[in-house]
Amino acid sequence: MNFLRLFLTLLTFTFLSNLSAQERKCGSTEHTQQLMNNPEYVQNFRERMAAFNRVAAERTSESRLDCSNIVTIPVAVHFQGTNSNDRACLESLVNQQIATLNADFQGSNVDIGSWTNGTAELFPGISNGETCVEFCVATRNHPAGYGLSEGQLAVTINETTGDRVNEWSGYMNIYVTDIGDNILGYSPLGGRGNGDGVVIAKFAFGGSGACGDISTSASLDRGRTLTHEVGHFFVLDHIWGGGCNQDDGVADTPDSDGPNYGCPQNGKQACGSTDMHMNYMDYSNDECMYMFSAGQSTRMENYVRANLQSFVNNAALACGAPAEPTCDDGIQNGNETGIDCGGDCADCPEPTCEDGIQNGDETGIDCGGSCSPCVTQPTCNDGIQNGTETGIDCGGDCADCPVDCSDNLVYILIRPDNYGSETTWNITDENGNEVANGGPYTDFNTDVVQTEVCLPAGCYDFTIFDAFADGICCQYGNGEYAVVDLNGNPLITGDGLFAASETQSFGTASSDCGNTPPPPPPADRCVAAEPSNLEYFNNLTRVRINWETVTDANRYQIQYRIAGTSTWSRVSTSRTRKTLRNLSTGTEYEVRLRSRCPEGWTDYGPIYGFSTLTGRFTEESEQVVTTYEPIEFNKMYPNPATDQLTLDYSLDLDGSVEIEVYDMLGRKVIQQSLQQEEGQQKVQIQTANLLDGTYILRITAENQQVIRKFIKN
Repeated sequence: MNFLRLFLTLLTFTFLSNLSAQERKCGSTEHTQQLMNNPEYVQNFRERMAAFNRVAAERTSESRLDCSNIVTIPVAVHFQGTNSNDRACLESLVNQQIATLNADFQGSNVDIGSWTNGTAELFPGISNGETCVEFCVATRNHPAGYGLSEGQLAVTINETTGDRVNEWSGYMNIYVTDIGDNILGYSPLGGRGNGDGVVIAKFAFGGSGACGDISTSASLDRGRTLTHEVGHFFVLDHIWGGGCNQDDGVADTPDSDGPNYGCPQNGKQACGSTDMHMNYMDYSNDECMYMFSAGQSTRMENYVRANLQSFVNNAALACGAPAEPTCDDGIQNGNETGIDCGGDCADCPEPTCEDGIQNGDETGIDCGGSCSPCVTQPTCNDGIQNGTETGIDCGGDCADCPVDCSDNLVYILIRPDNYGSETTWNITDENGNEVANGGPYTDFNTDVVQTEVCLPAGCYDFTIFDAFADGICCQYGNGEYAVVDLNGNPLITGDGLFAASETQSFGTASSDCGNTPPPPPPADRCVAAEPSNLEYFNNLTRVRINWETVTDANRYQIQYRIAGTSTWSRVSTSRTRKTLRNLSTGTEYEVRLRSRCPEGWTDYGPIYGFSTLTGRFTEESEQVVTTYEPIEFNKMYPNPATDQLTLDYSLDLDGSVEIEVYDMLGRKVIQQSLQQEEGQQKVQIQTANLLDGTYILRITAENQQVIRKFIKN
């Protein structure tokens, strides 16, 4: 079933209202309908389904995932409002439930024999599913603030509320609580992995046995409620879809006119086919449901691959037993009383005021107590340049420093919309080096913010960013921006109507930056660039324009617009390719290029047309579609590092990059936020202050993460 049909099913389906207390009842449809009242969620859902459809199209002719390389999903279980504080009992229920979940998804459950020993004959050509995922209850690098130690199961007791907790992003969260209205559980149709998860009623979680008010009834004691709801989280609909004319989007599950309850007889007919009432996505009792279809397994695998890479990335950090403590791992663990000392290790040295450790009666590192007083926290009126200040009591977290400018003073004027915290900007020179930046700003303060910037004579790109990708005008306020010179003359202006970002060029000291092109250069030398080919990506909103190097050209400008409109968007680069972003799918565009030569800018070349893809790859099979990856990691060196680690990677975007370093306890020890132009990057990370040991490096750009390990000696 295509996306539109699934979406209509989602919006039009309603539950039967006359179910008895003994019948299974899932609240996922109502829950998802409620989420769909949020326009932001709808947009994100559409993007996730587009990503899923692209993966599904790419794998049409492929075999299913190789289960020798099974995908691991880290799990956290949150008991809410329970009267049981018996952690050992609750952990036993968790282990029992996750074992059931793994067996059900992988098709290794004991009762799968009911399918293979007779039931399968009723469904010719249909196989049971063996989903190549494995669920593990996380045991390492837990989020801070929940009292969980290294090696302990990720199980919280009365520590959370609601069905989404941001700190637990990257986990398959299971919230066990009172739901009401006899609902056994619910889940969004297609999870986001941003701290959301599935919700299970206290009387439907676990299996045999009980821990206080966490106890199952006879028809719910095999843990299949969780299997059903995790199926929803991985974008499986109920097997009956919405009736005989609306299926569940899976080719090998028969149509049905509605849910089945209890334990129906095999061979029950509806919609001209045999009901697959033993499927986990029906409403049968736990003892009478025992299989996914192969098509359902493939659909879930595709959804994980397309939208839940955060789970896969986090599994390496969160799952598995913690390393045994040693006396040289650079961590205070085991029975040590200090880092690698005390307990079973050598005695810890007596604290001193110069050992680089906060110990004894010190109130800071080597200060306070018996040592010299600690330096007080920097303030904006202490007469010292300290903290994040860039001058004495100014810059950083203090007021901007006055600009002493012997070059060209310009003013950046920003009127944010109601959500100023989403708005940032930067200025880059002709070589792509960032020379100034600003923002974010305060929400619901739409006063104009003025920033002074001193620039040498030359050409610059001003780029304004919106983290929510809806610009700064006009749905949530009337934002605008401008760059003006010392006399108040505008160099560039913007009405705030853009998506994630907008770039405009300007010059200082009457520099020629392409706004008024000079006479054309000699025909046999520097000329306007012309597109040589296009590249299409699985991210349908991006298209890469490639062209050949132009003799003597040192920079290129690309203009593009929707065909039939009059307003051009403009980007520039010093490379011979540029990825156009935030395009509309299934839309005709026009593009033209020009080159900057020693004599100045050429005229724009001819206008070329191209169309973005719609996602219906079967109709566009002549297009080569590749996976869009904003980061291409090359290497890092030296490894092991001493005082400095150099990262070498390439970007296929202009935008923000987050670089984070975590120690083996999951503590963030280094963070850098960068605004970078596309191309090869070399970034230095200062490691001199890190303790010796192993660290996790994470580089994030857009939705892609690169994770590597390095050693500090």
